[in-house]
Amino acid sequence: NGNGALGDCCKDQRDCINQCIKGKCNSPKPTSVPNPNTTCTNKSTYFGKKRGNGLYGDCCKDQRDCVNQCVGGICNGPRRSTTPAPSCIDGYKGKKKGNGPKNACCSTQADCREDCIRGVC
Repeated sequence: NGNGALGDCCKDQRDCINQCIKGKCNSPKPTSVPNPNTTCTNKSTYFGKKRGNGLYGDCCKDQRDCVNQCVGGICNGPRRSTTPAPSCIDGYKGKKKGNGPKNACCSTQADCREDCIRGVC
């Protein structure tokens, strides 16, 4: 059902998180396992959404909700950054002129000279 982890037996790709190679899944090992006594967070955002973007501690229905693994209904793997978002230069967001310099606020790449990442050129 697509949730086979590293070393699990598989018939084909559909059995694994990543790939099935010579009858074994090559998916990554979990990087960390949430404490089983911990309640999950962000249920309405990640649970059952199948986007593969849930981080450590987020609620999950199955592997498809998490970046890494879904263990006992809680995603494991990388933790959410607690670093505050950088401030950005006003005047470019939503303009779609492609002239936003580095650190300019943006809503899409069309606002920037380069890429728009998390709202900043």
